[in-house]
Amino acid sequence: MLLEDFGYYERALHDALNGQNPYATRSIGIGYLYPPPALLIIEIFHYIDPYLKALLHSTVNIVLLILIVYGTARYYGYSAEKVWYWYVICLGFAPFLELIHIGQINIITLFGIFMLFFWMSTFPFLSAIGLGLAVITKVSPVLFFLYLFVHRRYSIFVLATIFIVCITYLSALRYGFFTCSGIP
Repeated sequence: MLLEDFGYYERALHDALNGQNPYATRSIGIGYLYPPPALLIIEIFHYIDPYLKALLHSTVNIVLLILIVYGTARYYGYSAEKVWYWYVICLGFAPFLELIHIGQINIITLFGIFMLFFWMSTFPFLSAIGLGLAVITKVSPVLFFLYLFVHRRYSIFVLATIFIVCITYLSALRYGFFTCSGIP
C-alpha cells in the first residue's frame, strides 16, 4: 500500500497529539519505534492531502538522494560526467524505490549522516545538525558520537548533543513529556 509505513508513523503522531502513548503498539512492522523528535518530521507531512503527501514525500526523498550523490562526488573530486551512472544506480535501486513506496524516513536519516561527514571539516555546525537530524529520526546513528570522540571532533560532539537535547525538549513540549518515557 502506498505510504503504508508512513501511516504507522501518523498513527503514532495522532496518538501523541491526543495524549496517548505513541509506543502502545509494539509489534515490529506496525509499531512506531523511532525517537519522539521524529514525530516533528512526520508532522510536517501530516496535514497535507494524501495524494500531495505521496508526491511531496517522494520528491523530498529523491532530492535528498540526488544531493547525497552529488555531494559525495564533489567531496571526492569527481565531475558529474564521470559519475552520471551513480544517479541511475541510486535512484533505480529497488530498496530505494520500496522506501518511497511505503513511506520510510530512512533517506532523511541518511542525509543527516551525509551532512555529518560532508561538512565536518568546513562547517562543524552543519555537521552537528546533520548528526542531530540522523539521531532524532533513528537511534542507531548515535554510534557516530563514538567516531567523533575518537577523532577528537569535540565541537561537533557538543553541538550535536545540544541540538538533540533542544529538539527532544521541543518534541516533549509539543507531544507531552510522557512520549519520552514510553520508548520501547
